[in-house]
Amino acid sequence: MNIACNYHERTKHYYNRYAKSLGYLDWAHKPHPYRSYEDAPRLFLPLDGEFSLRYNELFANKEPNVMDVRSIGSFFRYALGLAAVKKFGSESWELRVNASSGNLHPSEAYCIVPGSIVSKEDATLFHYHSYLHALEELYAYEALSLPGESFVVVLSSIIYKEMWKYGERCYRYCALDFGHAYRALEVAANLHGWHLQALDLSEQECGHLVGLDQKERFEQAELEGADIAVLVSRHMPKNVKSDILRNVKVETFQAFANRLCSYYQKYEIVEQMDASTKASVVSVTQMQQSQKSSEAKATDVILRRRSAQAFDMENSKMALDELMELLNGVQMENPQIDFILYIHNVSGLLPGVYLYKRSSMTLRLKEEFLYDEVASGLFVLALGDVRVLAKNFSCMQDIAADSAFALSMIAGCEDALSEPVRYKERLFEAGRIGQQLYLDATSLGYSATGIGCFYDDAIHNFLGLELPSRQVVYNFTVGKALRDARLQTLPPYGHLKR
Repeated sequence: MNIACNYHERTKHYYNRYAKSLGYLDWAHKPHPYRSYEDAPRLFLPLDGEFSLRYNELFANKEPNVMDVRSIGSFFRYALGLAAVKKFGSESWELRVNASSGNLHPSEAYCIVPGSIVSKEDATLFHYHSYLHALEELYAYEALSLPGESFVVVLSSIIYKEMWKYGERCYRYCALDFGHAYRALEVAANLHGWHLQALDLSEQECGHLVGLDQKERFEQAELEGADIAVLVSRHMPKNVKSDILRNVKVETFQAFANRLCSYYQKYEIVEQMDASTKASVVSVTQMQQSQKSSEAKATDVILRRRSAQAFDMENSKMALDELMELLNGVQMENPQIDFILYIHNVSGLLPGVYLYKRSSMTLRLKEEFLYDEVASGLFVLALGDVRVLAKNFSCMQDIAADSAFALSMIAGCEDALSEPVRYKERLFEAGRIGQQLYLDATSLGYSATGIGCFYDDAIHNFLGLELPSRQVVYNFTVGKALRDARLQTLPPYGHLKR
């Protein structure tokens, strides 16, 4: 059996058992939330920089901002920075702009910036430290010439951050978080009027470029795996060739990564799954720019994005045109995911199970379903109260039932379960969709929650899906959040003295 197929089958949840994990949260050994290079010089980024852009203008073409240290700082702040601080009694924790399973944030970002932008002789490699809102200087490249007014970002994942909580299923969460982080980069680039282009470098080549293959600089259980390299440009780049990065000579760095944890669980299947994609290039299709209705300030929407912990069932009512805006807002070239929707409280639609077709793939479901098209691309399958069904499918979580609607993302997996990198790409696509749904829901006055815990085959059996060619990869839900009056929400970066 192929490693991706074996991994996916092995990490399914069932009503009578869950994917292998420790079985409880070992709070004494929870990983530190922030990767840092404590001996590296730090370039502290400015926290100011206001944007008057409205959310309904965010995805339209606009005059590009100047590319300098200040704008690179605001790029990272609105992509991967802190969004808020939550406080409960004497305890506090930071929330970030990019969504993450369990607020664990395995995604890290490295950037290669031309010397002309950072007043250096050579192009310089930095690590972005979100808590300090700083660039940690790691390495200077000799004779590396990047296209004018551009810089490179490499996203990586520290898989152990998710492994601590989710055990063997953690690779799924890391790949979803990779998609969240990538879409957050795309949105931040849009905010500045910049262009973002994925480069055709393998994960191994990306890792070498930023020194992640220098294993002596890391605690071995906390090794980072590179996911992708992207070029961020002020103007649309022409004929960008990755060879300038693929062939660059990289010496050993002097910067050592901090240790995040003092004790580790080990899951060999996760290591095998991660290793299986190293020689591959993650391909990225363009997400289409759709019209948004909200006139809220774009940066306010980005910073207000939250994962709701509970929904107000009585007030979680949504208009049909709002639902369609959310669904149409996540279109992309050659999509590989369709939606099964559990409609609870959407005006203009009866409660029930619906299919939203994003892809051109054939999706064979049970013959007894209705298949009546009620809006463009939206088909009713079965009518009735499906709150209990949605809750049961999502590991008995009330958030899937108390919302306006919930959904399951169904991916085409013919190639994904035979080619590990295609499997990662399906989860990556689901994560990109999730990050955009979060933002669009926030812009319309709703909240959302991504649900990585679901009973895989219970959903498959209900739908009559053809296995293994079609699989659920992510659940999601949108409604009006219940506010916990015991929690305080504070602005981010109050700990910094600029």
